[in-house]
Amino acid sequence: MLEYILEKGGNTMAKYYLTENGKPKTLNEVTWAKLNFSDYDPTVLEDIDKFCMSFSNEEEIKKHLVNVAVNDLNDGLITAIPNFKNQLNIRFVHGKAVRTLSYGLPYKSDHKYFDYHFLRDYLLSLRNDATFLLRLSKSFDKSPIQLTNTALIYRKGLSLRNGTSFYEEDRFHDAMTDFVRVEVLKYDKAIKGYTTDSRGNVLYQWRKLHDLAMFVINYTNQSQATKPTVQKEKPVEIEESPQLTLF
Repeated sequence: MLEYILEKGGNTMAKYYLTENGKPKTLNEVTWAKLNFSDYDPTVLEDIDKFCMSFSNEEEIKKHLVNVAVNDLNDGLITAIPNFKNQLNIRFVHGKAVRTLSYGLPYKSDHKYFDYHFLRDYLLSLRNDATFLLRLSKSFDKSPIQLTNTALIYRKGLSLRNGTSFYEEDRFHDAMTDFVRVEVLKYDKAIKGYTTDSRGNVLYQWRKLHDLAMFVINYTNQSQATKPTVQKEKPVEIEESPQLTLF
């Protein structure tokens, strides 16, 4: 179940940390916001995501962590370089509990999923994937303002799975579009509209964007991994019969 810790106005109160797997109740934070990333806030989820998406995989991130550790060792800030052998993840503290975000870390190839327009269009492209629609609706049906949208998405997925007629096709596009918009964009009740920055770019509810993007990335990766590999048949070589010489 996806969990949100919200303050008044819908902003996340929790501080997030890039951590290394260890004891379940231990934060085990790693130091990363240095060198080329010194302007980043190591407790802000958006900055952690953008840091991770600067690398192609976890091994590249760990190389950066080693470089930071070497620099800190030379400056006398630490006495030994950590091994960084365990898997990395993103955690936050909720009360006295340490919680881990689902689906791991985003990488360079995942950057496109953190764009509202791409994410919306990608979800619409999965309109005939019953498994995806059912999983999506069940994972994001906790928000009261999304119940109408997730219920229709669920009915569409159910009809696809059962092979029955779906009589709300004309409403599906609007429901999915509204679902992504409400889930991802920041809404300002005072102006009764979605907020933008000084350049007119829409602003995100980053924790919710993270959860939806990582859900989609995880599903896409799993789907691609389970697709059967189609092997091309080797062409049969036909030997030509020797030419007969007539005397």
